[in-house]
Amino acid sequence: MTEHFPADGLGAAPDDPSRVETFVVATPDLAGRLVGKRITAPHFSQNGESLKTCDVVFGWGLGHELLDGFDSVGWDHGYGDIVCRPDKGADRPMAWWPNTTLVMADAVQDDELVAIAARTILRRQAERLEEFGLVPWMASELEFTVFDESASSLSAKGYTGLAPHGAELHPELVEQIGFDEEFLLELRTALMKSGIPVESVKSEYSVGQFEMVVSPGSAMESADRHVAFKLAVREIARRHGLAATFMSKWHESFGGSSCHLHISLNDSSRDNVFAAGRDNEIRSFVAGL
Repeated sequence: MTEHFPADGLGAAPDDPSRVETFVVATPDLAGRLVGKRITAPHFSQNGESLKTCDVVFGWGLGHELLDGFDSVGWDHGYGDIVCRPDKGADRPMAWWPNTTLVMADAVQDDELVAIAARTILRRQAERLEEFGLVPWMASELEFTVFDESASSLSAKGYTGLAPHGAELHPELVEQIGFDEEFLLELRTALMKSGIPVESVKSEYSVGQFEMVVSPGSAMESADRHVAFKLAVREIARRHGLAATFMSKWHESFGGSSCHLHISLNDSSRDNVFAAGRDNEIRSFVAGL
């Protein structure tokens, strides 16, 4: 375990800023939310390959209500454990927390990848493309809305009558970004230090709405960046007395938030198949989506 993950941090002096004291081992659930545990460095070094969580994370809805109809998750199976197996090479600093590393994990049960887990699905799709000599290249362009609310006020209001952060529409204006630069600067800095290369940020159309663009990467790397990005936005927003949501349409009178995924396919020569005008591949790709 420690030959890849920051053994670095494990052996560093107590006052060394690179010392890793906490490992967050996580995998996405069916809604793309990271589920897992915060692990102390000594325990991770000894047991990092066998960290477990309940398979209920692949059998509940957005409100954590239990869903029916799954072949492998449910009361009939006793809600057993799955192993969150760290993916070597898929760790990154969680720079918005001190001395903390995020380790993306694959969901494993009975020594097999869990078929419905998001990382399993993506990994197998990428492998199928490789059979055709193609490699997916992706980038996220995410929009989110920020509110002058806390977790307590959101709950107390029943998630209605919310107060968007700001009072007027200022889409595209650099001056509007300046009003929130303390929050956005901390966010951009933390993301960059966490290996999530942010290209730009701007005010979007609606009040309290922003857009940030992340640089392209391989399919799995981009997906890992994506879920870590959303976690950072929500956690750093709370630090500033704000609440953030990525939901597509939080109110009928306000603009919706998009999640643009920019996807291209590279061939064995690293040429962009779409740019090369290979119409058959383009048509098949769009049909597949």
